Amino acid sequence: MNEAFLHFIWKFQKFTSELVTSQGERVRIFYQGNHNHDAGPDFLEARIKIGELEWNGQVEIHLMSSDWIHHNHSSDSGYNTVVLHVVWEHDKEISREDGSGIPTVEIKNLVDLNLVTEYKSYLAQPNDILCQAHLPSISDLTWISNLDRMLSKRLEDKSQRNLSLAKILNDDWEETAYRVLGRNFGFSLNSETFQQITEILPLKFLSKHSSSHEQIEALIFGVGGFLEEPLDDYQEMLKTEFVFLKKKYDLKDNLHRTHWRFGKMRPSNFPSVRLAQFSAILHAHQKLFSLFCEVSSIKELKNKLTVTPSPYWHEHYDFGKKLKKGSNALGKSSFENLTINSVAPLLAAYSIYTDQQSLMDKAINLLESLPAESNRHTAKWTNLNRPAKSAFDSQGQITLYQDFCSKKNCLNCGIGSWIFNK
Repeated sequence: MNEAFLHFIWKFQKFTSELVTSQGERVRIFYQGNHNHDAGPDFLEARIKIGELEWNGQVEIHLMSSDWIHHNHSSDSGYNTVVLHVVWEHDKEISREDGSGIPTVEIKNLVDLNLVTEYKSYLAQPNDILCQAHLPSISDLTWISNLDRMLSKRLEDKSQRNLSLAKILNDDWEETAYRVLGRNFGFSLNSETFQQITEILPLKFLSKHSSSHEQIEALIFGVGGFLEEPLDDYQEMLKTEFVFLKKKYDLKDNLHRTHWRFGKMRPSNFPSVRLAQFSAILHAHQKLFSLFCEVSSIKELKNKLTVTPSPYWHEHYDFGKKLKKGSNALGKSSFENLTINSVAPLLAAYSIYTDQQSLMDKAINLLESLPAESNRHTAKWTNLNRPAKSAFDSQGQITLYQDFCSKKNCLNCGIGSWIFNK
């Protein structure tokens, strides 16, 4: 038994007989409330009649009544508006912060045991995706609406992280975009190290040198720890520039080359190449965030971001190491990754910040314009004949698997609710 199951029972009112409080008062439900997935009571704005009195307030759900105390709700003013405590087993009378008692309903004898057994058997399956046997019978409408919800959740989660970062940066959205894009340029292996560069080196310093590609590279590579032992004239020149600029801006100690991960990478993915690409974008566009807000299509965004690194990087994949073939220009898959994980979430966050729905629409349109991602999460759905058609779908699929399937959080998923409500 878990609280997710109790939430499902309450949300869909799966009771076999009427509810009665521990004090013997009859309970009538006019509206069970809005399911709250954030901090605070589990269901908000419920309308309930207890005895002869009608209440508007919150409902809290626990396995045991005593969990109210274990979770410190008795001293939390956020739970003062709880009007009903719904529990599987009532083992203790509880009270609000002011000492007033809360009506409690025990439900362990009010739920169909067949439903309990079915749920336990469902969770006991060995499959990664518990609903896979039901997927063929799920309508396209149910599937698509659930993916829409998952994509909205993913954008919301990423937006909140970006909003928190913007708040730390005093609502400087250009600096925020610089940091978000910079971290993304590290991709999976070097994201933390890239982030450190953007924290050591504020955008305002780089902006003063936007006309000089070499000075931007000197700052980026210098802070990144790539200029300590020059191997050729170009690296020597960048080091000379960096020594001067580091003193000018009183930059704290830079990173060291050993902080970067090169192992099992193709040269085109080396951090040295990524830093060169990032430098090229910063040289080409002084105001990245404004650019993201102003572009009208995925094609325009691609033209703006697919810039060419400085001439040195046409022939090298690392300092002193010649590039035998290929190009160090930002590739198609890298552009798509940056758009999915940086540009769209930034637009979504700013949409929330400014209450501009048009920016949220633009974020969604960008995702719908990109091909679906191909990774271990999306492959699971493709193997079950539910392939993604666009990045909009694949982002939804990733959230569906990570936040619901892998955690067996089925009853908070639209598909799981459909299965147990058939």
